[in-house]
Amino acid sequence: MGNSSFEMNAVFHEGTIYIEENNLYKQATRGFQDERGARMSFWGYKFETLSTLSRPWGEATREEIEGRRNEIVSNKAQYCSIVQTGFGDNGLIIAGEVDAIWDCRPMNPANPIHYVELKTSRQITSTNQQINFEKKLQRFWAQSFLLGVPKIIIGLRDDYGTLKNIEIKETQGIPVDIRKAHVAQGLGPPPWNGNVAINFTTAFLEWLKGILAGKEGVWRIKYQQRGGQIEVFQVEESGYAGVLTDRFLAWRSELKIKSRPASSHESGLETSEGGV
Repeated sequence: MGNSSFEMNAVFHEGTIYIEENNLYKQATRGFQDERGARMSFWGYKFETLSTLSRPWGEATREEIEGRRNEIVSNKAQYCSIVQTGFGDNGLIIAGEVDAIWDCRPMNPANPIHYVELKTSRQITSTNQQINFEKKLQRFWAQSFLLGVPKIIIGLRDDYGTLKNIEIKETQGIPVDIRKAHVAQGLGPPPWNGNVAINFTTAFLEWLKGILAGKEGVWRIKYQQRGGQIEVFQVEESGYAGVLTDRFLAWRSELKIKSRPASSHESGLETSEGGV
């Protein structure tokens, strides 16, 4: 399944917990990628290059469409999805990268954007590989579910990186599809359950609030795949360590000033005891 370990930084400010990925940890773990891991990452980016265009199909030239296999692979072109959602009593605003749009950006900003996430995985030739693929689907589903991405396109490849097949999955239906497949094939219970994942996330957020609410400084949220447990501990006694920028803090201060009710003197009104 790959490395599922992670580290995140968190701070509490004016009633809200802000969390972001620990970029130093992310960069350090990327540095340990072996040659095969780097090749598999390239295959994923190559699949994205072959699957996307820089503008809608009707506006693209024949040369742009047919020349994608010769383009230099890059992972820089991304959309950013910002979603307001919640788990139980915990309200969240989440931002994350998304690979592409299925059709085109809607003219009306109130209309939903048909985002698409592009993934690659080894083609399935055995029952064990099917189980491993289903475990990987949990990560695919969770990422897209949280960011409101309705569709996932998976390129199935062989061990040499050659694309063999494509599967298009509706994000919302993935947990149900896996459960139905297990029942139909007599495989027993599936390796994960969407409702259990949602309930765990709700409980975790409640637990995290209990630790961080009202606390100062920078805190680390750490999970090591081998240990199987989540740790939360303080790494800096004060400050925000870049989680909140000076520009953001200044903007928040301006909002507080603007939201204060004007006094009678400031509003130009004078009142006297006994009514107007």
